[in-house]
Amino acid sequence: MESCCDIRSCARRDMSKNIDIYNLYRPVCNIDDYNNNVQHPAIQGTVPQLPFNFGKKSHRKTAGSKDDNPCVDYVTPYMNRPDAQKALHANVTKLPYPWQACGYHIQRWNVLPVIKRLIAGGGLRVLIYSGDADGMVPVTSTRYASRKLGLNITQDWTPWYGSNKQVGGWTTIYDGGLTFGTVRGAAHQVPASAPKRTLQIVGHFLADKKLPSVPF
Repeated sequence: MESCCDIRSCARRDMSKNIDIYNLYRPVCNIDDYNNNVQHPAIQGTVPQLPFNFGKKSHRKTAGSKDDNPCVDYVTPYMNRPDAQKALHANVTKLPYPWQACGYHIQRWNVLPVIKRLIAGGGLRVLIYSGDADGMVPVTSTRYASRKLGLNITQDWTPWYGSNKQVGGWTTIYDGGLTFGTVRGAAHQVPASAPKRTLQIVGHFLADKKLPSVPF
């Protein structure tokens, strides 16, 4: 037990100082780097925001910018813009609190039974997708969770390709209309870190089309 605790402490130490757990391959934010290299917003009309608990070193919870500055959050101010929410048909009830990448208004998540009911009751197709650079909700754990639904696999762990002839990720298709897909190089907030590949996987799902399994 003591050795396990030691390993866990080492992992926590690395995550708190050297690794962005939301994006394993991305640099962490260093305030000296930020002060010496201030970037302008990539999206017109937005104001860049510093990450939560910004200190000497800090992990930014939301990614996404043209210059990919690890110290600047471009997504949160964009998602709180009225025109962006209108375009996404979001926040139609006018919630009294702002959009956040990680909110705590829902205290308990129980996703698998909901997915089961959607598939069994209404015959709805369901897409679960995950970024393979996400350490907070890693691909491996999502694959295990998907298997717990007890559905038969009709297409197991097949690569899908983007328009650049490169592998965009991997998919597993289950009976009942469930598709699990990974997005290559994407972090915890998948659309923010890999928008083009996310558009492809979501677009094909909405159109009820299979992703390309060979380069094109």
